[in-house]
Amino acid sequence: MHEEDKGRDGGGPSQAAASQQQQDEEDSSSDDEAPSQRKAPGENYIQKMNAEEIERKVKDIVRLALAMEHRRQPLKREDVVKKVLKEHGRAFEPLFKMAQERLRDIFGMELVKLPVRERKVTMSQAVRRGANKDKAASSSKSYVLRTIVPGEEREGMTKWGDESPYMVLLCIVLSLIYVHDRVITDTALNMHLRRLHLRKDHPHPVFGSVDQALALFCKQGYLIKSKSTEGEHGGDREVWEYVAGPRAKVEFPDENVVGFIMEMYPDVEGGARLRLEKDIIRAGGVAGPSEG
Repeated sequence: MHEEDKGRDGGGPSQAAASQQQQDEEDSSSDDEAPSQRKAPGENYIQKMNAEEIERKVKDIVRLALAMEHRRQPLKREDVVKKVLKEHGRAFEPLFKMAQERLRDIFGMELVKLPVRERKVTMSQAVRRGANKDKAASSSKSYVLRTIVPGEEREGMTKWGDESPYMVLLCIVLSLIYVHDRVITDTALNMHLRRLHLRKDHPHPVFGSVDQALALFCKQGYLIKSKSTEGEHGGDREVWEYVAGPRAKVEFPDENVVGFIMEMYPDVEGGARLRLEKDIIRAGGVAGPSEG
């Protein structure tokens, strides 16, 4: 959905905010009702909308989701209410569900909630202690599109196009982060990238500027860069660290990262390949698969 469509259907930001607040109040009050009397949030409100309004809103949610994905930006619930639903904000849940069905049936994709981003000041400790696993169930009110097409059916259908070098570099960086127990210092990352002839001070003919690419990955939520002053890095000396960001956790789950690394060793077979996979998974802080 284009920005110029913001004025359609009336209702300004304040109206949308009031609608969102009222919806939240209704959702919380429904907790007091008996289970048999409860209805899905927004179910009563959507019955007051005519079929044409519902169809238009569903299409607009789909358009907005596709537009945000094209920009590699998350779709925020507040943006859906403000830019699309406006005075119909209380109907978010049923309209969002209809848009999900449309995305799945037509585009082979679905909107997935981004996990909550941990605070930068505690990122190193959270990753090393496995606290990020405890927070796996936590999620924000932001979404990204993820394909639901099975891997074996994607070949020849899903392509990165001009973004191929960019995405390959991202996979390399995420793999290096994974095998360093899910957190890597800026110094260690640059050392490994130099071995691949990727230098900060010299743009690569295929990947371009490494610095610019890393900054873009952070901006788009694929990486999180933060400072650490932990003793293992030399007392109070500050160092920069990278960890996988919320978008990476959705689009590149652990099994995909492990699979990407395994593809770098096509000649390793049999028991040696199983041991290699186990070692890679262990490097990510998870017990490897049984060789039985």
